[in-house]
Amino acid sequence: MAITIQQQVSLQPFNTLGVPSHAQYYCEPENLEQLQDALAFARSKELKLSVLGGGSNLILAPRIAGLVCHVRLLGVSSEVQGSKVRIRAAAGEQWHNFVRYTIGQGWSGLEALSLIPGQVGAAPIQNIGAYGTELSQWVHSVEAVGRADGKVRLFSAHECEFAYRNSLFKQSSDYLVTAVTFELVAQNAGLQKATEQYPDVAKELSSLGWDQPSARQLAEAVIRVRRRKLPNPARQGNVGSVFQNPVVSVAQALELKKHLPGLVNHPSAISGQVKLAAAQLIDAAGWKGRSASGFSVWLRQPLVLIRDGNSPAADGYAMQQLTSAIAEDV
Repeated sequence: MAITIQQQVSLQPFNTLGVPSHAQYYCEPENLEQLQDALAFARSKELKLSVLGGGSNLILAPRIAGLVCHVRLLGVSSEVQGSKVRIRAAAGEQWHNFVRYTIGQGWSGLEALSLIPGQVGAAPIQNIGAYGTELSQWVHSVEAVGRADGKVRLFSAHECEFAYRNSLFKQSSDYLVTAVTFELVAQNAGLQKATEQYPDVAKELSSLGWDQPSARQLAEAVIRVRRRKLPNPARQGNVGSVFQNPVVSVAQALELKKHLPGLVNHPSAISGQVKLAAAQLIDAAGWKGRSASGFSVWLRQPLVLIRDGNSPAADGYAMQQLTSAIAEDV
């Protein structure tokens, strides 16, 4: 079936922040052929192409010119190879449901990434991570189509150029992710790194009496922590965690610690640098719980910005002004 292109479509139901926004053109490709048709349509009319997934970590302008492509590709397949399993998931699969599926099959690797909002296709773009785990540790390859020609290309994990909250796909808009293949451990082992580095998860595991947690148990602990700290977008419009933890030199961290004695830092993948806690810095700058232009910084987790009811001032431009103000203060 050919792709259906609609005009002047409201995107308010499709972003977790719930801000009003309209797309000039809009489509929902459900397979590769429809996606390629959408790309061809955008090229033929010389339209800017914007990709929409789960609508979280996203601030929409009141009007989006060009074609908004809301990816709906579905499908999961797997192959066990000895102690490992390769599992391919289409870009439109809901991320948390996919993680739950892998754990339910008895496979380990993605449990610390439980309850992260969004779709599979968005996960490699900013190399999502939580509690000591980054997506890049488990990616085997990424499938994507070229926006310019609609041709499919397979990228190895190395070719994806993964870095902290970064990747080739974030740096370049040449490709649109269609599927991700992971290589996981074919046993429900669980990861210990989260219990060693992150007190919230360690405390939750201890309260449950799980000293050597399985993947399922670690996922449960992570889910409990996240539900306590983060607002449910179904009840409270929010944009999730929009700030990155800053990576600075050891010297900079030591200088900052003079002004903030309790400064939290974690080792970075880059030699001579450490990762700071953005939430702590935002709190120290006095933004925790503050409101501006119809939005607030979430009291339980200052990395998260929420929408205050149905304020008419709460649009994408106001949100961008708020994030800029916070970044400048920090």
